This record gives sequence, C-alpha cells and structure tokens, in this order.
Amino acid sequence: KQWYQRRVRGRCGDQSCLETFTPEIGEINDISLFPGSAEGSGKLCSVSSNGTLSLHNLGHQDRLATYRHTGGELTACTAVNDVTVIAGSGNGEILTFDTRNLSTPVSISQRSRFRVTNICKDYSGTSSVWVSQGDGECYLYNTQEPFRALTLSGGDSEGILGLAVAEGLVLTSAKDKIVRRYTL
Repeated sequence: KQWYQRRVRGRCGDQSCLETFTPEIGEINDISLFPGSAEGSGKLCSVSSNGTLSLHNLGHQDRLATYRHTGGELTACTAVNDVTVIAGSGNGEILTFDTRNLSTPVSISQRSRFRVTNICKDYSGTSSVWVSQGDGECYLYNTQEPFRALTLSGGDSEGILGLAVAEGLVLTSAKDKIVRRYTL
C-alpha cells in the first residue's frame, strides 16, 4: 500500500503546499521532524487518535516502524535526537521511546491524569523536553530522571493549549486568551 501522494507543487508565499501524504489511519494529533531533516529527506514521527506512533522516512516515502499504544489516544510528540522520541497521551502518560526498537517504550511516567497538550524540545543541550497538560501543568521533563522536573505552572492554572520554547524562554497560551511568558 502506497501511503505517499504528491498533490501540488507550490511557490513561496502561496497558500498551496508542496506535497502531502497520509501516514496514519486515524486523526493525526501531532508530528515532529527529527534533527537534521531537510526538504525531501530525513525522518518524521507522528502520533494519532487511534494510539499509533509511527516513524517515517521522508526520502524513501515509507513507514519505518509503528507502535500501538493500548492505553488510548496519543496526543503529542517530539523527536529529541536521532534515537529518542517522547510522546504524550490523552490520559497524561509520558512515553519515552528508543527508535531502534519501538516494540515497547523505554519508560512510562504520569504526573497528571489530564491530557498532554504539547511536548517541545528544550534548547539547553540536554535530553529534556517541555510538557504542557490540560490541567495547567507546564514543566521541564528530564528523560534521564523522569520524576525530577522544573515546574512553571501547576494544576491551579488555566488548561494550557499552546506551548512555544526558545533558548531561555517558554511561552504558554490558554483558553483565558492570555499568553504567559517565562524567562529562564
């Protein structure tokens, strides 16, 4: 079954896209490019509403590996480096994967039972990621020590919908229409 389809060649500034493909059966909740991926080559990670995490080779247009989460929907993901992917679930689980063997997660932790809304790579040079959840939690998750984290906001805050990270800066957005800025 061929999962890749070319649709339209676009131009910069146009609203048309260069290519499209359908990597999953089910609604795609999040995607992440692996470090070093360039136009037409590299790897892509995707997670979907049916609990599937998939790795794709963009250059050869094929699926490299798939993991099916029996705990329900996968909601967010990020490729930390060439071999590590972090995914979040609808029930608050954070799953760490080694992409060389997707048969089972390396670790699973859960800080909250609320949906993981975003996972963003930290730019400090570590293997940590920023995680936001539907109950207002926003914290730096250390993949080496899953239960040690720097917390920016807690469950008493508005549920976080958006998360953006740059070096020394974290921005969150919520239903209350406020963008919160945290300088590290």
